[in-house]
This record gives sequence, structure tokens and C-alpha cells, in this order.
Amino acid sequence: MKRWASSTFARAGAVLLLVMLTSLQPTISFERKPLTNLTHEAVSVWSEISIDSGGAYSTVFERPIEDCLRPDLIDCFSIQQNFWIIDSLGNFVLWAQNTVELAKLANPIYYGTYAFQVWNSSTTSQTVLCEPESSRTNSCRAPFYTDPVPFPQSFIFYSHISRQGAMYVLQMSNSLGAIAWTIPGSVKCPCYIGSALEKAPPWGQTPFELVAVGLDSSAIAHFRNDTIGTFGPILVESADGFWHRTSLEVIHSPAMLATAEASMNLVWNGTSGKFYWSSIGYDQGVSVSTVSTATIGPPPKPSPNTETFLYTEFRSAYAYLTIYDPKERALGVDPQSGNRVDEIPNASITHNSSEDLLIVNPSGVYVLVLTAGGNSAFQLFVSKETNTGSVSVGRHYDGTLNVGYSMSLHFNVDDMILIPQVTNLNTELAPVAGIILTLLGFFGVIAAVLIIRRRRSDA
Repeated sequence: MKRWASSTFARAGAVLLLVMLTSLQPTISFERKPLTNLTHEAVSVWSEISIDSGGAYSTVFERPIEDCLRPDLIDCFSIQQNFWIIDSLGNFVLWAQNTVELAKLANPIYYGTYAFQVWNSSTTSQTVLCEPESSRTNSCRAPFYTDPVPFPQSFIFYSHISRQGAMYVLQMSNSLGAIAWTIPGSVKCPCYIGSALEKAPPWGQTPFELVAVGLDSSAIAHFRNDTIGTFGPILVESADGFWHRTSLEVIHSPAMLATAEASMNLVWNGTSGKFYWSSIGYDQGVSVSTVSTATIGPPPKPSPNTETFLYTEFRSAYAYLTIYDPKERALGVDPQSGNRVDEIPNASITHNSSEDLLIVNPSGVYVLVLTAGGNSAFQLFVSKETNTGSVSVGRHYDGTLNVGYSMSLHFNVDDMILIPQVTNLNTELAPVAGIILTLLGFFGVIAAVLIIRRRRSDA
């Protein structure tokens, strides 16, 4: 089935063109006012969204994004709780995203992961927090998917600022992960989460929002015609410790573009708390417009199951990666057949342009085997982290391999010390065997020509 009709291309192109034109408009200056309303000085935001059915695929400039090619195009999109952090002077200083990312790795089941990002307000390219860790320097998003997410499924998002000693800490959590991040000392605190529009931030248009949009920056999520779900309520905790309900305003893209990503074919109803597919829909989500003065009880917080992830990213033009667990089960590319192999439980291969391998809750000693199908340089990144804010451990190992050789790296997941050893390859290995046979055939032809010439000269 063809995934992109010409009308879809046209609408996507129109959205991107309008976004570009909007970005060229002059910035409007608003008079800054001191924050005097406690209900606008939120220290916590809480929101919930439930997807009953449906899904979406993401594109950038009408082309599928790399993270959705595995190796074929698959559905993928993100749900984001976005908000500004305001300092004690009322300045918008940090832009934060508490995100769940979804991809249909196994039809019809989506897999999900957490992602937490914070940017300085002065520039969208300067990330001060990017979790989980990745070797990708040109983007900040989760490099792997961790848990199956069958629909219907509900997701809770919770973000909170608290004082711990002399420092202020931002806690972000959702149904799949959590993190605690110390706000830089350069930010004048006490600081708050913006919960209602009072002035124009440096970029973006809504201080707090809940959206369902494309997966990567500038991506558009094209929602499928069976998409339906509910959202809300959205609640905020004011600086006096009381929780309040909010009134919501629908974010229509691109007229009220709130994030670098966008969506198509989706309509949100801020009154009924429902969203659904529409062929002419462009809604991204909702933002908080007002905060009620009435107080309510505190909502339940997300409680994701604690998990540890062993993640490897391998990039090379002519080499392959295979991971063997303590029981010698393999994950990656089988060096004898050249085919992908997935024998390790709770593990997956998640990318196409590089070998990105994930093992959930690893234990013991693992062996990474790098197999050369030709003379090749390689880059290897290995990390271990948890989804509940533990310190991640990352290792980089770059080098070269010559055809006919392999490298084994032994490591224990407890200390993550890589011990490399280069060995001769068994020539039965498929990638190498083809090269060797080609060389033998080439030398055979040369030998035959020399014999013929010698016979002619003898005659």
C-alpha cells in the first residue's frame, strides 16, 4: 500500500512552508511583569493521555526519517509534555521536554521509550540535558526502544521543581522512565514551570503544552485514520503546594506552532478531552490557558518499572557486529551467513544505517565480535544506564580492521571495561569468503594467461 498520496505531500509541504514563513516574522516585544499570581508560578505539572487505537508515521520534507527505517518504513511518533522554566525574575530561561517516543517495531505492537531534554532559551541547538545518552551529536532523542506498548494504552507525565539544599532540581517522569537533573547555578532560583501564557518567550508560543507530533526535529506525524483517544485533565501544583485544574486551548499548527515538530490529520477537542483522526486536521495538542483558583487533591505520579539497558552502536562500511551473552546466544549480524540474528531474550536491533543493539536488564560477561568483510575503519559506542535516572556509563572504541581478521571485546556489565583481542578469521565466514573467492578467481585468471603465453613462446 502506498503510504504517501500526492495530497498528503501537498498538505505537508504547505505546513512546512507556513512554518518557515512564520519563523521569518519579526519578534513582538511584550512588557515584562513580575509574577504575582501563585497559580502561574507552578512547581509541578501533571498530564495524562490515552491512545485507544491508531498510530502515525513521521516524515521530514516528505521523506521518511532515518529513525523510522528499520530497514523498511515503520510507524513512529512522539507524545510530548513541553514547558518553560522561569527564573525568579520572570525570565524564560530553559525549555524542557518530557517525552514518550513510540515505534511499531513488531506489527501490530508499538514499542516505547522515554526521552528527557532541556535547552537554553537563547538557542534551540544548545542542549544542556539529553537522556538517554547517545553517540549522536547532531540530535537529541532516544536511540532505542525498550518496552512493548499495546493499545489501548495510557501515559502519565509529571514534572516537578524542588529545592534540595542550596540547589534546585528538576524531576521529570513518565510511564516509561524518570530522571532528576540539577538546574545550573547560573539560573536565578527559586524558579518555576510556566503554566499560563503571560508574555512571549524567546521562541515557542506556549509555556506549557501536551502534544502528539513527529518523532524528530522538524518532523510531521501523519496520523492514521483509526486514531482515537482521550487526554486530560492537565493539573498544576502552585508554589503554595496546592493542586489546581486548568482550562485548555487547542494548538492549531502552524498558526500557533509550539514545537519544532508538527502533526497532520488529527483534531483535538479541548472541551471534551478527545482527539481523533480527520483528513483536514492539523492540531498538535493543547496548551494551558488559565489555572483555576479552586484546589484539588494531588494526582498519582508515574511509577515506571526500573530497567537497565546495555546499548551498542556500531558504524562501519565493511564490518559487522555480533554480541554473545554468557550463554553464547547471539545478537546482531551472524558472521557466517551475514544475516541478522536475535537470540538473546529482551533484546532488539533498532536501526538501519548503523547496527544499534539493545539488551534489557543485562548481566554477566558479554563478548562483542567485530567481523571484517573488507579493510574498514569502525566506530563503536557502548553505554549502560537505567530508566530511573542512574548515572550512565559510556565507552567509545574506534579502530580499523583488515579483511581476514576480527576483533573480540570482552566486558563485564558491572565495570564496562572493554578488553580487545585481534584474531585470525575462519575463512568459512561468508563476508570474507566471498572476497577470498573473488581474489582466488582473479589470481587464477592471471595464472592461466601466463601459462598460455608461456606455451605460445615455447612453440
